[in-house]
Amino acid sequence: MVRRDRLRRMVNRYGDCIAGRGVLTFFLVNFLPWFIRRARMREWWVQVGLLAVPLLAAYLHIPPPQLSPALHSWKSSGKFFTYKGLRIFYQDSVGVVGSPEIVVLLHGFPTSSYDWYKIWEGLTLRFHRVIALDFLGFGFSDKPRPHHYSIFEQASIVEALLRHLGLQNRRINLLSHDYGDIVAQELLYRFKQNRSGRLTIKSLCLSNGGIFPETHRPLLLQKLLKDGGMLSPILTRLMNFFVFSRGLTPVFGPYTRPSESELWDMWAGIRNNDGNLVIDSLLQYINQRKKFRRRWVGALASVTIPIHFIYGPLDPVNPYPEFLELYRLWTDRGSTGHQNECFMSTCSLQEAGLLPMLTVFQWVVRCFHHFPYNTRGTTQATRQSGQQLEDRRPAGPTELRSVMPRTLPTRCP
Repeated sequence: MVRRDRLRRMVNRYGDCIAGRGVLTFFLVNFLPWFIRRARMREWWVQVGLLAVPLLAAYLHIPPPQLSPALHSWKSSGKFFTYKGLRIFYQDSVGVVGSPEIVVLLHGFPTSSYDWYKIWEGLTLRFHRVIALDFLGFGFSDKPRPHHYSIFEQASIVEALLRHLGLQNRRINLLSHDYGDIVAQELLYRFKQNRSGRLTIKSLCLSNGGIFPETHRPLLLQKLLKDGGMLSPILTRLMNFFVFSRGLTPVFGPYTRPSESELWDMWAGIRNNDGNLVIDSLLQYINQRKKFRRRWVGALASVTIPIHFIYGPLDPVNPYPEFLELYRLWTDRGSTGHQNECFMSTCSLQEAGLLPMLTVFQWVVRCFHHFPYNTRGTTQATRQSGQQLEDRRPAGPTELRSVMPRTLPTRCP
C-alpha cells in the first residue's frame, strides 16, 4: 500500500510525462509492439538492448516536477536582476519601519534561497530589509553550462545585487549557511582588505557549513560528482528524486528530517533550468576551499565585527566535536592577540543537523535574535563556555534544547 501511494504521488508530480501523454507513454503505445516483434527473432541480450535504449531515452527526457504552490508563490514574489548577461533571482522584503538594519541571507548547497522561507517572517520583525538570492547555478537563477563556477564570482554577484538595490554604502548583516558560509568568508576577506566598492559588513552569522576543509566530510555522491571525471556528466543525468532524497536525508540528523514535500521542493529547485546538469561543476567549490583555505579561514581571525555561529551538531558532514572545537580555536586565535576583541558567540541546537533553518526554524530565529549587533562603545561579547560544549545526547525528537552562550565584557570599535 505504501509503495502504491508513493507511485501515485510520483505520477502526480511528473504529470503528463507519466500520466498518459508524455514521452514514455508515447513510446509504449507506438513502438513497444514493434520492438517485441523484432525481439522474438534475436538473442535475449539484443531484446534487452532494444528495450533499454528507448526506455533510457525516455527517462532522460522526464521533465522537472511541477512547482508546489508554496514554491511557485516564492518565485512569483521574487525578482530578477542581470549580472554579466545572466539572470539572478532574489527576494527583497521590507520589515520593521524605522529600523536601519539590513540582513542578507546566503543559502547552501545544493538548494536555494527558499531554504529561508520559514524564518523569513521572523526576520522581518527584526530588520528593515531582508534580502536573499539564488546563487548562479542554483534555484531560479540561470545555470549556464559549460561554466566555471567559483566562490569569487558568487561573492561578486552578492556585491552587484546590493549595488542594484542601492545599498552599496549601507552596513550589512550577513546570515549564511553551508555553501553560503564560504561566500561570506570571501566577502569578509574583501571587507578586511578595505577594498573600494566592496560590501561593508556590520555582523556575520554562520551556520552549518564546511568552513574548515580538514573537518568537512562530503557525501559519497558528492565525491563521485566532484572527482568523477567523465563519469560525472553521466551521473548528473541519471540522478533522480529518489537518489537525491536518500542521499541528502541523513545529513539532517535523526530527529529533524524534512518532510517528503520539502524534499520535493528542493528537488524541483535543482531541476529548474536543468540544474542537475551543473551540480558537478558547482561542487568544485570543495576543491576551491582547499586551495584558498588560508585566505578564507584566515578571514575569521583578528576580526573587528561580531561573528556568530548557529550549529546543529548532528550534522555528519561537519561532525561534532571536531568542527566546533576548530571553530573555537580560530575565533580564540582572532581575539586573544588583539586589543579590539569583538563578539564571538555560538548557539548550539542539540538535536539539529545540517539545515536547522528549515527543520527547527523557531530556534534559529530565537538564536539569531539573541545575538547582539550594536558594535559601538562598551558592549557585551559572548562566547560558548567549555561546560556548554559537553556532548549532551538527545532526549527525544520533540525536546529541542538551545544552548545559549554566556557573556564576557569587551570593547569593540
